[in-house]
Amino acid sequence: MFANSDEYTYPILEKIFLHYSSKKDGSLENVYLLACQHILEPQKKIFELISEYGIPKKNIFILGKAYSTNIDVLYEIRQEGFHVASFLFKPEEPFDKQHKENCELSFNEFIEFVPQGARVIILDDGGQLLEVANQNFPRIPEGCKVFGIEQTSSGFNRLKDTDLRFPIINVARSSTKLIKETPFIVKHALGRIKESLDKYSMAEPRILVVGLGPIGEGMKSLFEQSGYFVTAYDIAHHVDADIFDLIKVNKIDVIVGATGSRILNEEQLIRLESEEFNQTKFYLISVSSSDREFPATYLRMGATDLALHADSAYKNLVLINGGFPVTFKGKRYEASPAEMEKTMALLYGSVLYFCVESPKELGFIDVPHDIVELIEVEG
Repeated sequence: MFANSDEYTYPILEKIFLHYSSKKDGSLENVYLLACQHILEPQKKIFELISEYGIPKKNIFILGKAYSTNIDVLYEIRQEGFHVASFLFKPEEPFDKQHKENCELSFNEFIEFVPQGARVIILDDGGQLLEVANQNFPRIPEGCKVFGIEQTSSGFNRLKDTDLRFPIINVARSSTKLIKETPFIVKHALGRIKESLDKYSMAEPRILVVGLGPIGEGMKSLFEQSGYFVTAYDIAHHVDADIFDLIKVNKIDVIVGATGSRILNEEQLIRLESEEFNQTKFYLISVSSSDREFPATYLRMGATDLALHADSAYKNLVLINGGFPVTFKGKRYEASPAEMEKTMALLYGSVLYFCVESPKELGFIDVPHDIVELIEVEG
């Protein structure tokens, strides 16, 4: 499986493959997988290994996200025989609106292929696909066992107060993901932000980080270590603070969003354009997900370059990377395979776990101990 590869060998995935191969009992012809994932080389490897484990390619349906899809990888996965949905992105509409529609279309297509009594696994990044499946649970064929996996904190937050109809492995909040993945995401984001600062010849930027979850805290710390002026705002920590006062007092010109939700609305953006801020040029950067941190459609429609990952410059505002996370630029690898493997292992192991196990709990459950142990042994 891995021994003859000249590329990265994915040792943790190999251990998980071998561990769950010993637990597999019979054919997996009746297992169906619907996944929303970034379409990058590491994810391609995951789908290939899921198929190698025994789920037929014809049973695997994949929905990508426009901002985190490498076109070459998409075509390669499709040529290998997987079902891969591809939708054009419309810059005049928010990504979340389009993604919800795409999730509904993908679910509708998928459910037509699923027979009664099948084992259905839904692997999600962002919670929207799981939400659609949960809302349409009565449409799933009779006798099916349904299981879910959620990768992101934004997806967990979307679903945590929902009456969920099936078990969902909470990869998003696992200590392995939070402890192992967060540092390299933050480091990677800092590198991409430095590229933008250099591009605009900003030798002494004054940075405001909005959102002090694990990513925001990490970004603030790395900015400080790199010698930049940085301050932070989080509505949970600064209830009485005004974000505009922070911008004015600290002479901020770079705003980094790490909340996973809207920071500024369109009316507030227009305020930044006003004489109140002496025509300061503001650079708006997202390190979370989607394009929801800022009113991206407002800025994109005023820009001249509508390419997906283009910076959208409008008046005194510059929306970096089209409002999408700076960690995604459409490359085959957005991080090294070694950096990504632990997160990939959590997802891969969770899919294989649901091939052989049927937990009864509804809603979020922890990542199985076997998977965590196999990952942690590798350090």
